[in-house]
Amino acid sequence: MFEKTRTYCLGRIQVNLPLEAQLMGQGNKYQGREIDSERMGWPDFQKLVEERRALWKEGSVQRYTFDKEIPIGERGFIFTGRKKNIRSTSCGVETLKWDKLHAFKTFDTAYSPDKIDGLLEEFSTTVRNLRQRDEWDIPTEPGFCIVDGFIPDDEDTTMYESATARFFLKGYPGVWITIRTSLQYRNDPSLLERLKGWDDKFPGKVKRLRKGKATYNDMPGEESLETIPSDDKTGIAHLFIWETPGEIDIPAKPYIQVSITTGGDDSNITLPSPLETKDALKLYEVVMQGLRVRPVERKPEPK
Repeated sequence: MFEKTRTYCLGRIQVNLPLEAQLMGQGNKYQGREIDSERMGWPDFQKLVEERRALWKEGSVQRYTFDKEIPIGERGFIFTGRKKNIRSTSCGVETLKWDKLHAFKTFDTAYSPDKIDGLLEEFSTTVRNLRQRDEWDIPTEPGFCIVDGFIPDDEDTTMYESATARFFLKGYPGVWITIRTSLQYRNDPSLLERLKGWDDKFPGKVKRLRKGKATYNDMPGEESLETIPSDDKTGIAHLFIWETPGEIDIPAKPYIQVSITTGGDDSNITLPSPLETKDALKLYEVVMQGLRVRPVERKPEPK
């Protein structure tokens, strides 16, 4: 079971997932901004740009006064505006990029006018470099994977970035795989410290399969593998978590958390797991053995 896998890219990491794993949802932040993607043809994208340009110029984008438009190549655009608040002035920025039937969009506010020029240089580089990526494509160059896209960079300039993806297991209702990664975040206290009160919260109900320090692919971390009874008391559900704190602002050592749960649904009812414990453990091992910081090929330094 779960022998056949394929590799998924998330942020700066990659993970091998069973063929049954289907992406349910993903979020990301790069340079502190969330980048949304939407499948869209070129004519529709041109129409979107025209609509957004008109809204900016008429002052209808959150009451910002239009400042300027910056074209990035033929398929990228940045719109900026300014707004006077009670005590200060803030800047708003929207970026749009089209590549291979996908539109990538960002919008954020409350930027300081003193810093906006430097930020616009960074955003321009991101829009210029951002390209479409097939769901299961794994880039070999340094950079950051987002939904439907990839942003190549040198990994030397640190910034706020994070990514989350959630998968369901086709044919196994209630089985979820969730992966989170970040460069500027870590859970404190550690996973094992946070779980110390778990037994007190559910006295006599938690069965611990494994708990302690655990290193996978040279990434030191902590894991907790437990089962709890289903609400109808006809079976059990699994809760497997592994976490590495990483090192803040070091792309090669990001914070990562992996959780695999069985028997869950959207109504917060704990159902009997469709997987036996040995199969749930097998799924966990497949995911963890295939989890790693994405290896990259760096261009040689010029002589």
